[in-house]
Amino acid sequence: MSNFTSRLSDSFTDSVADLGRSFGNFLPNLIISLLLLIIGLLVANVAAEITRRLLHMFGFNRLTQSNGIKKLVDMIGGKGTVFDNIIPSIIYWIILLIFIVAIANTLQLGAVTTAINTIIAYIPNIIAAVIIFILSVAAANFVGETVRIASTNLGAQKFSKYLDFVAQALIIILGSIIALNQIGFNVSIIATNLTAIIIGIVATLTISTGFGSIGIMQNVITGLVLSQYYKKGQTVNVSGIAGKISSITLLGVILEGGEQKFLPYSAFTQSGQKPMTNII
Repeated sequence: MSNFTSRLSDSFTDSVADLGRSFGNFLPNLIISLLLLIIGLLVANVAAEITRRLLHMFGFNRLTQSNGIKKLVDMIGGKGTVFDNIIPSIIYWIILLIFIVAIANTLQLGAVTTAINTIIAYIPNIIAAVIIFILSVAAANFVGETVRIASTNLGAQKFSKYLDFVAQALIIILGSIIALNQIGFNVSIIATNLTAIIIGIVATLTISTGFGSIGIMQNVITGLVLSQYYKKGQTVNVSGIAGKISSITLLGVILEGGEQKFLPYSAFTQSGQKPMTNII
């Protein structure tokens, strides 16, 4: 009986000793891991904030400040801009994942290390997708502004904000599809349907432009002739419409008054009056 008790006591003592040694070996690694986690969180937050401030300093946030992109962001329920949130967040998580890998290695968690290394290896695809999206936003901003100016010069300023929004939305959607494909999402169905929609829009615009181009070209040619006679600041009276010319566009003139009026060049010729006789 005493031998059994002695063996049981020795076994218990050995187990406690092994547990103590294991805990003693694990405790330094645990402390180091906690320190790495704290340092990683601090470094990640600081790096994200520095990135955000640098982007603002160099004016990248202004790329998403046009009216069309703001409306698109509001429509999808977004807040801020891509430069305020997405890029700093990516920097934050990249740095934090690097520290997590170091923690997993310290704690000898092989499976966790393998999984995180797989994620880190995928990060270049994510960065490429973000760059594609940023370039699409920049291109959308440029094209939208160009469309707005062109539509205003053509006398369609009432529709300029809508054309601006549509142009920017289409470019951003296309850029988003390419970015998602870079990450690995299967967007072939979306791309096919969107391509069909864009082809339909372009075809419609082409047909409508073809039918209306004769009148537009006549108006443009008339404008080239009349621009020699009418200047900004002159007062005109054509077909019962009177006012001072505040702006000269490709298709007509804009008159000042209680509210701005657009007077196409065709009105000058249809009135049957000679150019200089219209000047009051």
